Amino acid sequence: MREKRDVLCFHVDLPAESEEELRRQCPQNISLRFINVAEAVSAYFPGNSFRGKGNWPIATYYRMLIPTLCQEYQTVLYLDADTIVAGDIDPLLQPRREMSPRPVCLKA
Repeated sequence: MREKRDVLCFHVDLPAESEEELRRQCPQNISLRFINVAEAVSAYFPGNSFRGKGNWPIATYYRMLIPTLCQEYQTVLYLDADTIVAGDIDPLLQPRREMSPRPVCLKA
């Protein structure tokens, strides 16, 4: 049996119908939670609108809040909404000895 995974969907104003459709599509080993980050973005970045500033889309703010919003997790894998996972993500979550324990950001 596959390991149980928590999947957090950060959003601002995702319709309830969309949440339900995504939940229906999840395998049984996935616990899907939706987190409206509007309040957190406003608290940490006061004065910023949710349209983003310059070249920074609002999703950039979500990424900056991961350490704050995901403190209860030892490992976090961030995937953009347009990322397609075609295989098992478990290898991405396994620690590697040669890797530093510091956060790493990979740009495709």
